[in-house]
Amino acid sequence: MYDRPVLNEGKTKIILDNGDGTVDVVNKDAITAGDGAKRDSFEGKGAASTRITCNVFKLLERRGVPTHFIEQVDDRTFRAKKVEMIPLECVCRRILFGSWLKRHPDDVEATVLADMTFELFEKNDDDNDPLLVPRYVQADGLWEIDRYRADQPLSVGTWGEYPDELMRSWITRQHKLEYLTRQTFEIIEDALSEIEIDGQRLVFVDGKAEFGVSSIGQTLLADVIDNDSWRVWKGGKKSGQVDKQAYRDLDGQVMSPEERTSIKALFEQVAVATDAFGDM
Repeated sequence: MYDRPVLNEGKTKIILDNGDGTVDVVNKDAITAGDGAKRDSFEGKGAASTRITCNVFKLLERRGVPTHFIEQVDDRTFRAKKVEMIPLECVCRRILFGSWLKRHPDDVEATVLADMTFELFEKNDDDNDPLLVPRYVQADGLWEIDRYRADQPLSVGTWGEYPDELMRSWITRQHKLEYLTRQTFEIIEDALSEIEIDGQRLVFVDGKAEFGVSSIGQTLLADVIDNDSWRVWKGGKKSGQVDKQAYRDLDGQVMSPEERTSIKALFEQVAVATDAFGDM
């Protein structure tokens, strides 16, 4: 099907090796939730995801965030530097929602935080991406990792262990990852606040970023940042969600034609709205 080697194929995208230190990232029309337990698709999803990601990465590059992005190739594909992906997911939150409330059941939904929170998750679909809390043991001069279920209160206690080889490989980059993640989402938050959908300003709720290491050892924002990667609310209200959460909230495994049209419209609205990033 492709004239180049497929480096990786995930739930929503395909990575093609160009053989020159770059890759092409092809976004599928697939949409998933629950670590892939719920799956569907709609025409134009891949194009909307690519358009949003390219708008975001171009903005971040102009603002000094190092990314793997090179250029958009076509409506569903962008070219990027080839990196070794770091198997961690980095999350910033401005408004308390989603899995945060499962881990902190005493917190109030939709609380707006003065300072964004930062959380680190193990990229592990089989274990539902456990929360990782690094702590430095002064006596030993070493890092240890407390690992928690992402969907249970922290009071339940730690669960399992983070592999030693991954800890040695990646946890030393945690401060760099936190700095870049906060920088990324503060820029995105400011940019979103300057655009509207249906006459309402967009408000950043939370977002996920992933990183990779280049051939020269540079930590780069990688993968994608699109409507699957963040939560955004029109007017700062839950009823105004314009992101993938609207799909997560639908009943059943398969969308009805009306639901498919509705979700497609949301993604296309956000894609068009983020075109405004080009002037920021």
